[in-house]
Amino acid sequence: MRHLYLQTQKKPRRQKTLLLICAALILLIGGWLLLDYGKWRMIYQEMAGVIAQKTLTGAEVSQEQEEKDSQLRELRKKITILERTAQVDKAAQDEVRKAISELEKENLELREELGFYQNIMAATSDSRGLKIQGFRLEASNDKQRYQFELVLTRIVKGGTVASGDISITLTGSGNSGQKDYDLKELLEGKGSELSFKIKHFKRIDGIFSLPEGFVPEVIKVVIQPHEEKASPIEKVFQWSEIIA
Repeated sequence: MRHLYLQTQKKPRRQKTLLLICAALILLIGGWLLLDYGKWRMIYQEMAGVIAQKTLTGAEVSQEQEEKDSQLRELRKKITILERTAQVDKAAQDEVRKAISELEKENLELREELGFYQNIMAATSDSRGLKIQGFRLEASNDKQRYQFELVLTRIVKGGTVASGDISITLTGSGNSGQKDYDLKELLEGKGSELSFKIKHFKRIDGIFSLPEGFVPEVIKVVIQPHEEKASPIEKVFQWSEIIA
């Protein structure tokens, strides 16, 4: 009986112990869950904050990038404008240099022409009658092509007009030795006669081309007046002295 009583007493104690253990476990698990939930909630909030910060930072970076792109586009436009301005300035400078060069060339030509006519006027001061006062050559870009200018003067009393024919001969060396050419054969517009009509002053000019391989040395000019018993007038010029 005593043994049965003891067993009966032990059963309630074991049940109480088990209940206490279960309650403790429930409290422990509940507490752990509460603590873990708080921890994960804190982690979640931190992660959400980081994500929000990253999103905000990304937007700021994007805005800053757009601003940089805009500034870069503006700088490129300014560079393009400056390059075009520099090109325009260079073109203007080139035009000015070209104009100055042309004016200097024209000025030199005018000085040479003025000197040429001054020499003519000085020579005519003591000369009377029909005279060959000057002959001048001017080279072109084509080495074989030249422009000539012949000046005749006539100082006489009265206002009559004299006329006559002109013969111009070029003498020099060619492929087969010394060679003579009549200028009329070399003139542009072949077949035209060289002639003159003069009262006091006459300027005759034209353009001619030298034959290939011909090197001129001397030019002989002869004028034959149409007046009866008038003698021909001739003058010889050295090529090197009259070429401009």
